[in-house]
Amino acid sequence: MPDKATLLGPMQVIPHEYPNIRCRSIDVTLPQTGTRIETLVDQLLVDVSAGPVEPIVAYRGTYRWVQTFEPVRLEKPEAVPPRLKVGGVYLITGGLGGMGLTLARHLAETLQAKLILTDQLALPTSTEWDAWLSTHHEDDGVSRKIRQVRELEAFGTEILVIQSDVTDQVQMQSIVAQARARFGRIDGAIHTAGIPGGGLIQLKTREMVEQVMAAKVKGTLVLAEALRQVPLDFLVLCSSINSVVSRLGQVDYGAANAFLDACIHTHTSQPMLAINWEPGGKSEWRPRPGRN
Repeated sequence: MPDKATLLGPMQVIPHEYPNIRCRSIDVTLPQTGTRIETLVDQLLVDVSAGPVEPIVAYRGTYRWVQTFEPVRLEKPEAVPPRLKVGGVYLITGGLGGMGLTLARHLAETLQAKLILTDQLALPTSTEWDAWLSTHHEDDGVSRKIRQVRELEAFGTEILVIQSDVTDQVQMQSIVAQARARFGRIDGAIHTAGIPGGGLIQLKTREMVEQVMAAKVKGTLVLAEALRQVPLDFLVLCSSINSVVSRLGQVDYGAANAFLDACIHTHTSQPMLAINWEPGGKSEWRPRPGRN
């Protein structure tokens, strides 16, 4: 279950922050017969008492599985991937954030896609943009987002920007309804909403952890439910390499992204994909000069 996958965050990070503690994840499906249960208990005792071994283990029947990774080279596609449509309609949560804008730019530039971008920050109506820009500093958050949206529009794309909280079921259902009323359909959705984690476990509060977990955990469930009746080509969850590479200070962020990775195996009503991005570079994309 995806909620149980969140345990992988603390399991992987705790040993980095508390070197005297060793953590392991042993996932078990209980057998139906007493004989197999005794065998499983013997196997678990060996696992628990053994020295440093694989940190993530799963028992299924008579098999003991361990987590491994293999490198795969992804060649540059010769054409537009079949799940992307020229002129397609795509919903991007957190669409005015760094990753959301980068993906929106690609869809606008290569497909002239119609975009629905959600953000927690409200923008003035488009008729008020010039007045806003002329009366606010260029580093003002709203001004920056207005310029970013205008650069996307310069590619010939039509954009609907909606303020929303991705964890609010009513708001997300309303966004889906508005998008379908405006464009007639939604071809795909990309869930980029979220905030980065950071800080040692010892210094974290429940409120700090909940802020990191909210968009990626509850927000994913809310978004999937809002889109349940929509025939999508894909629903992409933007996860992080932190879900598999343990890093100091990332206990909540790693847990949240482990949840995303597990979701694709349980939510089968939509074609769902998780991409484990590697953090790097500047956190926010800025528009090119001269394109406002």
